[in-house]
Amino acid sequence: MPPALAATVGGLSLAALLVGAIQIARPESGHVSDACSIELHARETCAAAPPESQQVTTDEGVVEYRRGTMLHRIDGPARTWPNGRQEWHQNGRLHRLDGPAMVLPNGMQRWYVDGRLHRTDGPAVEMKSGRSWYYLNGRMVSESVLGL
Repeated sequence: MPPALAATVGGLSLAALLVGAIQIARPESGHVSDACSIELHARETCAAAPPESQQVTTDEGVVEYRRGTMLHRIDGPARTWPNGRQEWHQNGRLHRLDGPAMVLPNGMQRWYVDGRLHRTDGPAVEMKSGRSWYYLNGRMVSESVLGL
């Protein structure tokens, strides 16, 4: 192990601290959290955690969850309209891994990842009528590209 990684902070090796920094990565982005970082000068710093999402209801009755100015919610839709429309956002982008990120009252469902239409196990846009479109990383593709 290089000598720089053999240094210790609070009884933990710098290598262990770096592993800890990787383990606090945000699952939705894969980047190390902005709130916590480990400096290579063998000093640990951790700012206050980012504020939780705050629920706001607009004059039109739309329920929104915001962290600062961005729509953001991990455990449910970040925006819900009185007519039933729902949108899942994380860090201001349409994003959901376990289902459609947009569900419309007319039955349309749209799958987004990091703000782009994207789905690997089926169509990224589905209409109630049965029509559907396939997208990968925001680009329309044919069903055969997915091997379905």
